[in-house]
Amino acid sequence: MTRMTTRTRWERAHESYRSRKHFASLDGLRGISIIAVVWHHSAATSDGVLSLGYRGVDLFFAISGFLITTLLLREHEARGRIDFRAFFVRRALRIFPLYYAVLAFYLVLCWGPLRGTRVSENFFTNLPAFATYTTNWFVELTPGEPTVFYHAWSLATEEQFYLLWPPLLMLLLPRRFGLTAAGIIIGALAIADVAIASTTSADSFALTVFTSLATAICAGALMAIALHSRAVFVRIAPLLCNPVAPLCAALAVAALLFVKPDPTLLAVSMATLVATTCMRDDHLLRPLLTWKPLAYLGLVSYGMYLLHPLALRPMVALVSPTYWFPMTMAVTLVMAWASYRYLESPLLRAKGRFSPGRFQNPPSPRTTTAARGEEPSRHALAVKSPS
Repeated sequence: MTRMTTRTRWERAHESYRSRKHFASLDGLRGISIIAVVWHHSAATSDGVLSLGYRGVDLFFAISGFLITTLLLREHEARGRIDFRAFFVRRALRIFPLYYAVLAFYLVLCWGPLRGTRVSENFFTNLPAFATYTTNWFVELTPGEPTVFYHAWSLATEEQFYLLWPPLLMLLLPRRFGLTAAGIIIGALAIADVAIASTTSADSFALTVFTSLATAICAGALMAIALHSRAVFVRIAPLLCNPVAPLCAALAVAALLFVKPDPTLLAVSMATLVATTCMRDDHLLRPLLTWKPLAYLGLVSYGMYLLHPLALRPMVALVSPTYWFPMTMAVTLVMAWASYRYLESPLLRAKGRFSPGRFQNPPSPRTTTAARGEEPSRHALAVKSPS
């Protein structure tokens, strides 16, 4: 009886997770990520764990892999298919306009005030890669060489993954054990990527392309698959679906950062942190992650990521190194606010035209309408996110 009661409890927790339209803690995690990234690029000095701000990108990857995969899985379950065209249009509306606006601004700078400089020469050499989301394949960051817009590599990594992942899910999910196969494939890809990257130094384009796959995106996608499955959710829920789990996961990530972690273990820990904050809303980190200032940073984090190098450049010339980070944060936030309000928000509203319907719950035998023999009511299951 106790075992049956416990199982029913976790099944109810899974239903609650699957019916949740908004994962409230994700903006807070994005806020932490963007603070770390801006710190990494603008801190005058950093040692030890303070030198690892670039790991904020890994947390972005884990969030993205988890959230996008969750959306795709729910769309397929609700509609029996994934509309890749609509998916890509939504991604394009969210990502491309600001990306190409910032790229155009760099183009004007390098064609005008910076013309004839080494910065300008490198920019125009790399421009085809920047324009085609292939920075991670063709642009190398050489010490001592000024390379503007290099941070576009992470956006290229994401977009390449989302050209591959939805079609793969479209192929697998209609088949028996398709969800299991998707989990095995994404896990195998991550393992192979890590193994090849750590065991070979061969310089070939094929290896560059394959090892550009981000382990954290794969870990996030794998965690989304695990939570989508009721059988897996019920098995891991006693460990991960409790109020303390996100705090434990956050402490694990922090501990790994202090001991110079294996990137794979860190990626898995970050994906676990993301998952535990989404499995239930009433966790111990919720007050921090839903704190309005931090959540707002997460809301505008895409703009902050793209724009912060533009804010940093004048700070380096105008103020003491001590103030580079706070001033860069302040100026970047203003720029990101303007971008979000006047450019991104109108396009986010346009994304609704390409929504994959209103994702619907399967009928529940416990609904009162079903008990009366009427058709059960269906309600939306869209996971809302600005990214």
